[in-house]
Amino acid sequence: MVNNILSKPKITSSGKLDAKREYIVGRVVHLAAAEDSETMCSLRVVEQMKVENGRQCQVVIVKLLKGTLHGGNNNLSVVSEDSNIVAKFYDPDFARSHLHHDSILLCKSSKNAEKHAYKKLHDL
Repeated sequence: MVNNILSKPKITSSGKLDAKREYIVGRVVHLAAAEDSETMCSLRVVEQMKVENGRQCQVVIVKLLKGTLHGGNNNLSVVSEDSNIVAKFYDPDFARSHLHHDSILLCKSSKNAEKHAYKKLHDL
């Protein structure tokens, strides 16, 4: 098994970060719920969809190995174990900004804008 994706990013021999290596097929990602750090789930990357340096988000297909994912309006949507889903990781380590702090703000802003758009679409 590969290490948690939240660990320190891998640096190539040239001294640069590589998104394709960080989100490599087979990598296991462990996530905790923002509102409850005791609620954990584990995901395995099964395919890279849109993974490259210079993007504030990386898009992969993952298999839910352990735990349950809740989403949608009032967390009514539930994804069960062994399901494949498209996952989007907002990752400041690979965003375009030269300053890490700016990259974090860029990723947070992009994520919030997307969450807002999905909420509007759900109401249609």
